[in-house]
Amino acid sequence: MSEQDRTVMASTTVITCAGYALINYTYQRPEPLPTLNPMGNFYRGSHYHKSTQRFFDELIEDGSLPQAGDVFTLGDENLELTVTSVTTNFQPSALSLDLMRMEEELKDKQYERAQLSTGKDRG
Repeated sequence: MSEQDRTVMASTTVITCAGYALINYTYQRPEPLPTLNPMGNFYRGSHYHKSTQRFFDELIEDGSLPQAGDVFTLGDENLELTVTSVTTNFQPSALSLDLMRMEEELKDKQYERAQLSTGKDRG
């Protein structure tokens, strides 16, 4: 598989203190492992993609927005992320907003359930 065939063009919407931002970025899909079957390689690729999105969520929580041309390396996966563009004041569609709200509610419920099982309070 050539390097061009392995290039993934992705985007993620992040919530900032000033609203929403759309980050477009690229990374190289890792080579399939011969020890995994096709479904295993699919889930491995899905894991890598989700890792890139979590990385940008954490980056925004800890600092400012990246700039076009910024390059980041994810440690565990050794993936190199290249930011191609950042759109500030991004206006997601109503459906996207509903999905983001549902994801946040689900995260909150999972957090609450985990805290109840350990006997800890969120505050």
